[in-house]
Amino acid sequence: MTGLATASHAQTKARRPNIVFLLCDDLGYGDLACYGHPTIRTPRLDALAKEGVRLTDCYAAAPVCSPARAGIMAGRNPYRCRIPDWIPENTGIHLHATEISVAALLKSAGYRTAHCGK
Repeated sequence: MTGLATASHAQTKARRPNIVFLLCDDLGYGDLACYGHPTIRTPRLDALAKEGVRLTDCYAAAPVCSPARAGIMAGRNPYRCRIPDWIPENTGIHLHATEISVAALLKSAGYRTAHCGK
């Protein structure tokens, strides 16, 4: 998170890059053409990858969706976020109000943020 905050402040005078963060359940490393899949065609994602940053060594903070997303959004271990496991629908369990999310950091740096999906 510190690196993100530092990078966002360094870009304030220059044109800041757009940030699009895609997270997919059950998508393996080699399941996109831009990562070498021989038959699956993903032209739109390939175009995004060509013009942006393509990560090749990643770590999931948890093997299931809820804590993995919590870890990404808070930049912390899911256990520290108090979301150690999958959260069933309509339980009212969320990131604690004291957690500072990536979206909040980006917003404070002048970005407009949005979220869709899970």
